[in-house]
Amino acid sequence: MTRFSSPRASRPAGSRLPATAAVLTMLAVPMAVNATPAHGRSAAVVQGRQDFTQSTGFTVPDGVTSMTVYLWGAGGGGGAGGGGAGGGGGGGGGETPILVPNPVGGGGGGGGGGAGGGAGGGSGSSGGYTQCTIPVTPGGYMLIGVGGAAGSGAGGPGGGGGAGGATGSLLFSGQAGAAGGQGVRGGSSSSQFGTLVRTGSQYVSVGTGRTGTGGGGGIRGGGGGGGENGKIGQSGGGGGVSGVGGAAGAPGQGGGAARAGSCTGTAVTALPGNPGAGGTPGSGGGDGFAGTSGMSGNGEGGPGGRGGSGGGGGPVASPPSGAVTPPTGTGTGGSGGAGGSGGEGKYGGDGDHPQGADQTPGSPGAPGTLGAAAAPGGPGYVLLTW
Repeated sequence: MTRFSSPRASRPAGSRLPATAAVLTMLAVPMAVNATPAHGRSAAVVQGRQDFTQSTGFTVPDGVTSMTVYLWGAGGGGGAGGGGAGGGGGGGGGETPILVPNPVGGGGGGGGGGAGGGAGGGSGSSGGYTQCTIPVTPGGYMLIGVGGAAGSGAGGPGGGGGAGGATGSLLFSGQAGAAGGQGVRGGSSSSQFGTLVRTGSQYVSVGTGRTGTGGGGGIRGGGGGGGENGKIGQSGGGGGVSGVGGAAGAPGQGGGAARAGSCTGTAVTALPGNPGAGGTPGSGGGDGFAGTSGMSGNGEGGPGGRGGSGGGGGPVASPPSGAVTPPTGTGTGGSGGAGGSGGEGKYGGDGDHPQGADQTPGSPGAPGTLGAAAAPGGPGYVLLTW
């Protein structure tokens, strides 16, 4: 027969717990993961992982004898865009001859040529990817090297605009405008050191992305020709010739593919980085327009040519896919910078008016604009699992 006991009074302090309560209390205490085993049995090893975004040292946890290492190399930086060249200055207007009946006007100066746009810089290549398993010693030291992001290249300066030509005199016709300045090639990015893991005689390495080259600067626009002086007993002075438009700069090249990594362990996967892409060329500048001939009135200066637009930079290069996904931006190749636009060629000066306004000098050409800086490459990344 089952017996039911009535509730007992509170147990005095210092009395012993029932056996069942003692067992429950012991089960509620968490077990130590690496507690010393009884009777010589092997200790359980906890699985773990540790990632690194900066270079440092690491101590192998107790009980760990093998690790799988995942490495992503840093990406190369992009090349900067080239600067646009300066536009040509307009030619000066011609003079009207004096002390002659029915004088005729001087010719207008030719318009300066537009300058070529700078080319876009090439993008850097992505870093490579390596995965492998290496033996390690519990308590051993591991050297962790993580490649940082590459610096970005500076944009090429634009060329200055050409000076306008001086006006004609009694002895000389209007002077030609000066050509604009050349655009400067964009700078390349700085490189970065590699990503690796080393412990004892074991090592794992991965390829680092290579930098793209800068885009070429635009070619300068030619200056417009000076207007001819009016001629005695003849028609008005001839208009100045047009300035020739400048060509576009050569595009920057993308960084070559990063090498595949290497490893002393087993189950090795080593993938090279993806190459960067070249920039696109800018457009050439337009030719200036010739000035008109002087008539009974004055010749008008020709307008300048339009400057060329800058080329686009190469796009971002993504790293190869691995067994795990790294943080966003890891190992990417930096995009190239866009090229600067070329400067516009400017008007030639007007020729002299027989009964009125004096001739005018040519207008100075517009300067080219600065090429855009490149984007840096993405940093490396290290992941250890055991």
